[in-house]
Amino acid sequence: MSFGVIQAMVTSLKNNKRNRKTRFDKKESLNSSTYGKFEDYKKFNPAQMAAFQKKVKEARRKLFLKQLFVFSVIFSVIVGFFYYMMFVR
Repeated sequence: MSFGVIQAMVTSLKNNKRNRKTRFDKKESLNSSTYGKFEDYKKFNPAQMAAFQKKVKEARRKLFLKQLFVFSVIFSVIVGFFYYMMFVR
C-alpha cells in the first residue's frame, strides 16, 4: 500500500481547511446584541463569579415570579369562568 497518496490527501485537506470562528472570537458583534453585554465568565475571579451567579439567580427568580403570576391569573380566570358556567347560570 502506498502511503504517499494518503499523505498527499492529508496535506490537501490541511491546505483547503477553512478557518472556523467560535462564539468567543466574535466578541465585537456580541457586545452590540439585544441581549446585553457579553461577559466572558471563564476569565472571572472568584468574587466576580459569585456576583455573576447571584445576578443570574436573581434574574431567574424574577422570571419565575412573573411566570407564576401570569399562570395564576390565567388559572383563576378559567376557574371563575367554569364556576360561572356551572353554578351561576
